[in-house]
Amino acid sequence: MPLNIHRTKIVILGDSAVGKTALTQMFVSDGTNFPKNYNMTISVDVHQKQIIIPSTDHAVEFLIFDSSGSDYFREALPKCWTESSLLAIVYDVTQQESFESVPDWLDTALSSQWASSSSHRPLAQALIANKIDLTARRFVTEEIGRKMADKYDFQYFETSAKENQGIEDVFIRFAKECLTNSNVGSPKRI
Repeated sequence: MPLNIHRTKIVILGDSAVGKTALTQMFVSDGTNFPKNYNMTISVDVHQKQIIIPSTDHAVEFLIFDSSGSDYFREALPKCWTESSLLAIVYDVTQQESFESVPDWLDTALSSQWASSSSHRPLAQALIANKIDLTARRFVTEEIGRKMADKYDFQYFETSAKENQGIEDVFIRFAKECLTNSNVGSPKRI
């Protein structure tokens, strides 16, 4: 069956060591490549993956910008995100500080990437609570996470990169948003 392919860019933000790279690598590798060691992302790592939307003849090709959480690179990051339409901010449920940084990451994204767009917002945005497999060490509850997501009009997701839990849900949701919104590039039929 021919596919209509929609191409879009997604920016993934959050503090260092919250699991942005692990989430990205698990998604891109279909759950087979969980990084065993922590390696800090320098500036931005770019990945690509295409997913087919179930029960349709559409696919979405994501260009994923896995951004460094280090303050050292913060000013340079927006130069890497041109023409992005999707935003995900990740925090670690065991680290209160990473949760408290969410508004700062949102300000960074909105003041640089989406400041000149008519809506001043991404097409879709997600708040991702990662490391939910660490239940005994969990500090930020689901209820508190959902309240933050509601406050900023984000979709809320809970994930575990280590257990490959909930990751695909985020990208399926983003893909469906791309299909329903005409602001994302025209599909290319193949």
